[in-house]
Amino acid sequence: MSESILPIQALLGDVQQEIWDGDLVILRNGYGKAINAAKACRWDGELFCVEVRKYLGVVAVPLEQLACRYPGRVEIYEVNPQSRWENYDRQGPLRHLKSVLFSGKDRRTAFLETLLENLSKLIGRNIVKQVSPCHGAEAIRLADRLGGGVDPVPEKTSERIEIADLEQSPLYRYRFTLK
Repeated sequence: MSESILPIQALLGDVQQEIWDGDLVILRNGYGKAINAAKACRWDGELFCVEVRKYLGVVAVPLEQLACRYPGRVEIYEVNPQSRWENYDRQGPLRHLKSVLFSGKDRRTAFLETLLENLSKLIGRNIVKQVSPCHGAEAIRLADRLGGGVDPVPEKTSERIEIADLEQSPLYRYRFTLK
């Protein structure tokens, strides 16, 4: 969140209907630094926070659980405010993340790939020739670009981005912080 914007504190129960599929969820640490970027998603009427973690792959956590565990540190950003990008598909990024989630690649495979990658670094030879999958802010960007049809940070196409880049993107607008 920008320094000039005052945080709007809200209870999840009061704003639950205002959080839509595809909205950006940012989690901050105790010092106010953004540490996780995710997407809001509804499954069977319950709100989840879907993110891509480095060694675990796609993880879905109930938003209520996150808000209870980290009060005042979970921020919600509206995606595509005022429908600025007419061709943006709000469900597309979630379909993209769900396809990664249900692709059949489980934690054991991710663990073995990580083990081989670290082993290759240790012995100085490249055993694994695959690029590690993106995670965090980069995964959210990829989901919006491939699934939604809009790159949230087009000026950094060839660079890896940080969560702060997503916060400053015109594709997202700060709504409120869950307390």
